[in-house]
Amino acid sequence: MCLGTQAGLCDVTGSWVSVGNVTNWPVGAALQPAATYWWQVRGVMGSTQAPADSGQAWRFVTANNALPGSFRKSGPLNGMTSLPTLANTVRLTWTQSSSATGYHVCLGTLSGPATW
Repeated sequence: MCLGTQAGLCDVTGSWVSVGNVTNWPVGAALQPAATYWWQVRGVMGSTQAPADSGQAWRFVTANNALPGSFRKSGPLNGMTSLPTLANTVRLTWTQSSSATGYHVCLGTLSGPATW
């Protein structure tokens, strides 16, 4: 088993890792977010060996675990009173986050530990 940041480079595992007679290997190192990793496995029999897929390395990309950029709620202002009660008359607004791909809104009648 070889895992690296470039095809043919085992810089994550350090070198080829013997995993015995199993067909899977849990990566024991923390991986970087939004990073491309290349991997290859080879079968061994005595002193001979053969790489999987005729030597073609495979790659995968880890998730981007970065948080969205900071942003702020803009209205209604905190503590504002006497807002109308009719549906669709109060609009919750906020500024844009530099890297958010969407937003979730939570609205309740009690202040307290929600699932945020």
